[in-house]
Amino acid sequence: MPNLIGASVGVASKNNTLDVQKMAYLLNILAYGPMPVIAEGGTCGADMIARIKFVQGTLAGMQHPDGQVSPNGPTLRLVGREASMQYAAKKAGNKLPALPGEPGSAGYQAPQPGPLLPSAPNAAHRAAVVAWLDATWQVVLTNFRDMAAVISYGSGTNAEPSTEAYAAAAKSIGDGVEAAMVRAFATVESGPLGAFSLPGRPVIAYEGHWFRNFTNSDYDQNFPLLS
Repeated sequence: MPNLIGASVGVASKNNTLDVQKMAYLLNILAYGPMPVIAEGGTCGADMIARIKFVQGTLAGMQHPDGQVSPNGPTLRLVGREASMQYAAKKAGNKLPALPGEPGSAGYQAPQPGPLLPSAPNAAHRAAVVAWLDATWQVVLTNFRDMAAVISYGSGTNAEPSTEAYAAAAKSIGDGVEAAMVRAFATVESGPLGAFSLPGRPVIAYEGHWFRNFTNSDYDQNFPLLS
């Protein structure tokens, strides 16, 4: 799948105009709640860097977000996966709120010709992002199908997933995860029922000592089976 951006965007980056425009539109699609719309004029400002760091902290779980998006880095992969799901759901006709930057959205401003905003909503950078999201969604769908085969293994309805399915599931989780890890988790950690019991309930290995640590032992006396 081709890269969306040609060089890094954000802190200590090249910030090529077209790359910045693409990232602005992509981050606008991914906006959580009533977030302000990032201008798509091609300038990487403090608002875009703040949004990149927010996404890195929430999606990537970075303790120290660096505010940079690289063409082949984990930030762009995670943003692409999440944004492609939102975009696909909207295309499928789900009644979702208008995406930021679209008519009907809370922060929508009609684009005006000039250096700060594109001259039309369907500017070239938006078309490139949409095409990339469509391609990303096809990859996400394939990974979801492979992951579904893995998590349903052991429920009594599915045969063991193929080696390729384990590999694809590991890849969909992220860097550092090997197929053997996913296979071990599916066959050992979840027990003989697999990830879900027959009624469709998730199988959870509850560990009371973690609950005790997180609640400062407040429930030890009254709920000894819980804490």
